[in-house]
Amino acid sequence: MPGALIIAVPFYLTGHTGLQNLFWLAAFIFACYRFLGGNWGTVWFVYFFVLLNPCIMQDFVTGGDFFTNFVYVIVIYSLTIHSLTLETPKWKEVVWPLLLGIALSSRPIYSLLYPCILAFGLQARGMARGLRTAGLVLIAALSVTIAVYLRDPAHFTPLSVGSIAYSLIPASWHPALLTCMVGLAVASISFFVCLNFRRLCLILGCTLTVVTLPFFIVDRIMRPELFPLINLIYLSPGLLLLAVWLMPFAAQPSLWPKQA
Repeated sequence: MPGALIIAVPFYLTGHTGLQNLFWLAAFIFACYRFLGGNWGTVWFVYFFVLLNPCIMQDFVTGGDFFTNFVYVIVIYSLTIHSLTLETPKWKEVVWPLLLGIALSSRPIYSLLYPCILAFGLQARGMARGLRTAGLVLIAALSVTIAVYLRDPAHFTPLSVGSIAYSLIPASWHPALLTCMVGLAVASISFFVCLNFRRLCLILGCTLTVVTLPFFIVDRIMRPELFPLINLIYLSPGLLLLAVWLMPFAAQPSLWPKQA
């Protein structure tokens, strides 16, 4: 996807493309500390989740970018949400949404963030600011994506779906579109919840997990010859966000609902 290419340009121009994954991982860990209340327990959990996950490590050392795409989407998403929470300079109100739009165009699955972005903007800053922020994100994403699509429509990779699970869904149902609609329906819960950053993590984690889990299960059943955890990389973003939401409850049992 074009967003991944654009975000990689600074590393390419400086001759340090091999450091891109490490840079974004460090930025992600800092964002977890900065936007999750300065909780070092959460930071260490994220660090070990990445370090001890063989699929993420394989992705990192072989130059893959699936998890890195997720990381920089969440980092820029956090900065965009932060700009909606506080009074910030005008340039941040424009730059962060535009960068987020470019980041979202790195993989189609991250288009599922749009309901969360719009819902938080409407709650935090009202109709005008919320629509403007979501609009800037959408404009940036569509601009870079359509430009690349028009250059070579036949080889536009996001339209090529590779999971075996898609072959089990009738073509008349448009499997990719159906999956996207299910994900957007889950993400739209954000319109009915009083949002903060942790609840956004919960909703986004549920959304990504609901969309990726069926394909993980089907691929494991249909391709048992693969390394048992090879497709866990696709589940990792959703599971990590859910775990981040659960961390305060694990650290403070008093937060669990008490029985009558």
